[in-house]
Amino acid sequence: MDQAILESEKNLLNQEMDLLREFVDFNTQSKNIKGVEHFQIKLSEKFEEMGFLTHLILNPHGVSAPLLVAEKLGKSSEFISFIGHSDTVGNPEHYPFHFDDSRIYGAGVADDKAGLVVLIEGLSKFLNENGSHHYSLRVIISPNEELGSIGFHDYFRTWGENSKIILGFEPGLHDGSYISSRSGNRWINLKIRGISAHSGRMGESHLNSVHELARIINTVSVHNNDKERMRINFNSVHTDKDIFNTISGDIMAKIDMRFDCVDKRKFLQKALGNAIYENQNECPETGKKPISYFSIEDDCPPLQSGSSSELETIISLLNKEFFNATSKFVHSGGAADINYLSNKTNHGLDGLGPIGGDLHSKREYIERESLTHKVKLLKEVLTYLDENRIND
Repeated sequence: MDQAILESEKNLLNQEMDLLREFVDFNTQSKNIKGVEHFQIKLSEKFEEMGFLTHLILNPHGVSAPLLVAEKLGKSSEFISFIGHSDTVGNPEHYPFHFDDSRIYGAGVADDKAGLVVLIEGLSKFLNENGSHHYSLRVIISPNEELGSIGFHDYFRTWGENSKIILGFEPGLHDGSYISSRSGNRWINLKIRGISAHSGRMGESHLNSVHELARIINTVSVHNNDKERMRINFNSVHTDKDIFNTISGDIMAKIDMRFDCVDKRKFLQKALGNAIYENQNECPETGKKPISYFSIEDDCPPLQSGSSSELETIISLLNKEFFNATSKFVHSGGAADINYLSNKTNHGLDGLGPIGGDLHSKREYIERESLTHKVKLLKEVLTYLDENRIND
């Protein structure tokens, strides 16, 4: 490679690494609301410098820092929406920024600080060459994605309605794959009320809520099928008693459903409902049945692969042309904010952040070369979309 090109590549990487170091040094653990808010303000300044109009939207539930949305209008009323998040699981005091010849490490470096660097640098390079552009541009940065972006789902759905294209900046998978589809999730709180009693007394009313929950788990667990991308997991259980010799009258469980399409969500919900209310245990003395009820706490739709097909073609073409690289597109069992924006009329693709791995641990990393690669790729994708309308 020409020496001038090598020097240019090195300077770009140094610039991007400096910005990434600055971002990682912010303590933006999800529950550090002040720290996340400070970072959101910093990001808003970055987008204002590029000509975006920015807004910080307070969480209606008051459980997080504000949501950042930045918009720059184009010739069309249709938007390209970019989605990322500022909150992290790790703390930079415990997992500081550092690097070696091939990787960069630090708290939230992959999830999602490097994705934000790609977004800012890629947009900046595109706008420097395209002061006038066809699509309107919308950047959405969640302050609490790691906690489910509670409080902002309705905003996401509304913005998805006029988004032609949605690009997600979660990290690319460790093998370089992009995420063409994601499972949805439904989070359910289940409460069962039985009859508390002494474990050894005979002839008295008793109805063990733990046994009732065990019956439900045994009934629905047969529907766990990784090949069909369906899971139903009971991930947290609490009883009203914590001693050996007393039957628990009340029990609460947190349930996580995963599915890759709406039909499978309906199937799992029906299976759970049947398990809860059919063939219930009974008190042997009175014949009373348990009282069971549930509430849906989160309902994240799937990001379906059909919405990404045209974007996959564009990514593959540009990766081949500019980097002589092949592109892989896979399904992810994890849900993300992009799911809420996706619908039957738009096109979505995730994993446009740098290649990363060991998320939420002290070993979290990104591949150094992929940082510059993804910045260039985003610039080329936006240039292509500006010149070649998608599905018009």
